[in-house]
Amino acid sequence: MTSEDLSTKDALFALDTTFEEDMESLYEDNTLMAIKHINSTPELYTDLNNSTVNNDPDATLENWVDICYSWAYMHNDEFGELFVSELDAVNWDKVLERV
Repeated sequence: MTSEDLSTKDALFALDTTFEEDMESLYEDNTLMAIKHINSTPELYTDLNNSTVNNDPDATLENWVDICYSWAYMHNDEFGELFVSELDAVNWDKVLERV
C-alpha cells in the first residue's frame, strides 16, 4: 500500500493516534480474540478449567498462559486468529477474568 492508496481522511486517521493508543488497541483486540478462541474450543476450555488452582490466581494464570502457548505450538503456531507471537500482546489477566 502506498500513500496514494489512502484517502485524505484515512491518512489523517492513521496519524491521529499515539503509539500508546495503538498498543492499547492491539492488546484489546488480541485479548478479545484469545477469549473468543478459548470459549469456542471445548477441548482447550476444558484443559484450562482443569488447570485452575483454587485460591491462587497467579498460579492459575501461569498455567493458562503455558497451556495457551503450548496449544498454539501444537497447532501450527496459531491460536484461533492469532499467531503465537501475537500472544505476547494479550492481557492474560482479562482472559482469566472473562473465561
